[in-house]
Amino acid sequence: MNIGKLSISLEQTEILYNIEYYKTKNDIEVTYAPIDKDKVILLKTQWLEEWKSIITNGFSSFIQIEDASMHWYSEKELVEIIKRSEPEKTWLRLVLLEAIVFEPYFPLDTHKDKRGNERSNNTYKPLRIPFIGYNRTKADQYVEETFAIPHCSRGYIQRLRKCFSKVNRELIGHLKPTPIMLGIVLGAILLFSSISATFASKIAVLLVGSKFGGLTGAALTSACLAYLGGGAIAAGGLGMVGGTGAIVCGGAILGLGTSMLFTVSYQTYYVYDCNLAILHFSKLISSIREIFLNDEHDLAFARDIYNHVNDDYKTLGTQLEVMKAKRKVSKGNSKDEITKTIISLQKTLDVVKVSLKSLIRFISSYQVGMGVDG
Repeated sequence: MNIGKLSISLEQTEILYNIEYYKTKNDIEVTYAPIDKDKVILLKTQWLEEWKSIITNGFSSFIQIEDASMHWYSEKELVEIIKRSEPEKTWLRLVLLEAIVFEPYFPLDTHKDKRGNERSNNTYKPLRIPFIGYNRTKADQYVEETFAIPHCSRGYIQRLRKCFSKVNRELIGHLKPTPIMLGIVLGAILLFSSISATFASKIAVLLVGSKFGGLTGAALTSACLAYLGGGAIAAGGLGMVGGTGAIVCGGAILGLGTSMLFTVSYQTYYVYDCNLAILHFSKLISSIREIFLNDEHDLAFARDIYNHVNDDYKTLGTQLEVMKAKRKVSKGNSKDEITKTIISLQKTLDVVKVSLKSLIRFISSYQVGMGVDG
């Protein structure tokens, strides 16, 4: 599999973060709040500045490039940089997909509850109230008018959104509905608000390593909440291959190749919460359908992706059987923990199974539409 097809360069990664910054800034400017509008705007602004500061300070550690600096541009500069960076190539459409999936105002901090358990901080919880918080429709319009046109046809962002939402609903619909899952469909997609901060801490270490930015504990979790909260990119602590980071497949595991791009993702954080798998495959399937099939007509790559996901599905199945065997000989708290892992793993397996069906359906439909033999 050509990992370059799912990659963005260091400069393109900066473009992605800049687009996320300006679409959030625009959301602040068009805020509607019948009561306490000034307070809402102040809280949104506080969130944006805190997020920007974390991204800036942790950039070098996160992308595993010593002395790398995150560059922030004016909106005009950003538009010009995109223009001279071969925007007709796949990278821009991948970035646009990531940018519209990113939804601000997720938790950026943690605290310990009365029992000593680490939980997400509720400082920005008021911004998740419908009509007051993030306006997805206006944000999509802003991204299209400012960054997508003239490099993409009018309506391209809406096309990506429609596909992503449809796939997202399909994946969730095959699982037992929960308030969190319904929130993913109807409201903001908050990657880490759907799981406990305890899991977020474990995931942070798995993805970026315990020495990320010299941080540990709650500070490490907080930094990773900022980087991973919107599903933009994730490092894996393995460095970058040729200065590029793969996005979309797993919200971007930097430095991984071929099937490892998928397998490592499953074996680390998706097992903790199937909502992460849902977000991952919603983006992956959307990119395959809209970008690599409808835009690029790259049937071979789509088939390759399907085969890798299918292999990883089998690997997950083997993992599940191993965990079941361990549970039979376990006792007490250890058995309880293994049981929780088995439940999470089974749900993730269900998500992967439905994703495989979606992928093969899109591939088959494309073959029929283009008159291509199987």
